[in-house]
Amino acid sequence: MSKKLTVLAYHSISNEYNDLLTISPKRLEKHIIFLIKKQFEIIDIQNIEKIKKKSFVITFDDGFEDFYINGFKLLKKYNISPIIFICPNLIGNFFEGKKILNINQIKELSNNGVIIGSHSLTHKRLTEIENKKEMYEELYNSKKKLEDLLTQNIDYFCPPYNCINHQIEQLILELGYKKIFISPLNNYKYYNQNPNYIVRTPIYRNDNNLLFRLKLTDFYQELKKNDKILLYLRKLKKII
Repeated sequence: MSKKLTVLAYHSISNEYNDLLTISPKRLEKHIIFLIKKQFEIIDIQNIEKIKKKSFVITFDDGFEDFYINGFKLLKKYNISPIIFICPNLIGNFFEGKKILNINQIKELSNNGVIIGSHSLTHKRLTEIENKKEMYEELYNSKKKLEDLLTQNIDYFCPPYNCINHQIEQLILELGYKKIFISPLNNYKYYNQNPNYIVRTPIYRNDNNLLFRLKLTDFYQELKKNDKILLYLRKLKKII
């Protein structure tokens, strides 16, 4: 049975790169069309408490400029309000060889229905930070800088690399974030049942059509525990 809320996690939308975290604009549109055909309702994440039937939300991590170039108009075409998780200290710079959105682009996106969330200040693995002051800066300063930039509340946080523990979770909530978005590698049941979290499903370049469809179901959480089966499914490129 399909999950009531499906939150898809993307990174880069481009034809120029072939890394695991980049998919083409054409592929993204195919995903959207499939979801609509399967009667998934498009919702704004701010309305998740009102969900009555299976729905979907699209998120993007890191704030790559290729979203502005290739993804923004496409999602607007389908009246989708995505969330982009941004690291303020990376704005206008390069990360992993790709250009990050600049200030004017972020403001334009925010003014046109794109929800901005925090992805920490500098994209560090939070669980590896031992200095309490540095941790506070990663969580608080990222929120403050984005709020000052956009003159609006930043309610959503996504930890880089999904690195989080109970202490970090508590600090995130104490600083005023309403929800934590995560794509858990394990402990799925804990995160899925915890009201502080919104569980996401990461989408990769090598996800074929069958695997994408399976990711829309609860069964996928059991399936992904078996690496051999996942590897086999990814080889079935011709399956529709």
